[in-house]
Amino acid sequence: MTTPRLKLVSPAPDIAESTDGNVLVLPEKPPRQKRSTTLRFDLPPGNGVRWVARRKIEVVAAVMAGAAALDEICRRYALSLEEFESWRQTHGAEASRLIASRSRRGRKG
Repeated sequence: MTTPRLKLVSPAPDIAESTDGNVLVLPEKPPRQKRSTTLRFDLPPGNGVRWVARRKIEVVAAVMAGAAALDEICRRYALSLEEFESWRQTHGAEASRLIASRSRRGRKG
């Protein structure tokens, strides 16, 4: 007894026809899990933070990378848009380098 062979009969990869003429609907494969591309940032707590350059860069990088929303950051740290913009202008280049290094490594650097 030979096992019937399958051939695809449609562009959809889940429909096949066996050599004995039966059309089969193949079970769906579970979707592949993609590697997480979300970067992680060490955001300081929202209460009484001493704003050293390293923390400002971390916050600016989180917003620039889309890991945190600007309005959420301003509310969490009681910042005005003007104050955040001054941080971005002062520390934006360092924040960009931080994002790039974490993207290359695929993890927090």
